[in-house]
Amino acid sequence: MVKLQTRSLISSLIALLGLWLILRQVPNLASSIFIMLSGQEEVPTSILQVYAIHFCSNSVMGISLILLRDKLSSWLVPQETPVQVCFRVFIAVGTALIGIYFTGLGVISLGESLGNQDPNFGTNPYLYWHGVFSVGIGVILFMGSVGIGKLWALFIRLRHAGV
Repeated sequence: MVKLQTRSLISSLIALLGLWLILRQVPNLASSIFIMLSGQEEVPTSILQVYAIHFCSNSVMGISLILLRDKLSSWLVPQETPVQVCFRVFIAVGTALIGIYFTGLGVISLGESLGNQDPNFGTNPYLYWHGVFSVGIGVILFMGSVGIGKLWALFIRLRHAGV
């Protein structure tokens, strides 16, 4: 266990929120582009534009949170307080939770896709591919959460070492 300052912990939480903001729109955009490119269904350009705007705005907010996490944490926590926590594990657990969220979102979309089958048209390709991409992102985040925690710890050590 590492004795961390409260600001470091808050900074890590803000970075996790930024990551979540970036990744949460990926299934919508990826499934729509995939459907359009594969020719499964005509996707109106207005829908693609909406998803692209959502993705870009969420990405800008997420990247901003990640880049400004230290300034935001010092503003939120003006006085340092030591906390006993292994932040590598903390980041890993947070990433795993985001992975569980995406997996659950994908399973729901796949269930909706199967539940909305029309005998004349088959399944809804948007719901199906949204579910596939969501489950894929969720499984990758969940399975890679320990490695992401170790990578985050390495970045923190390098930053404190002045590299």
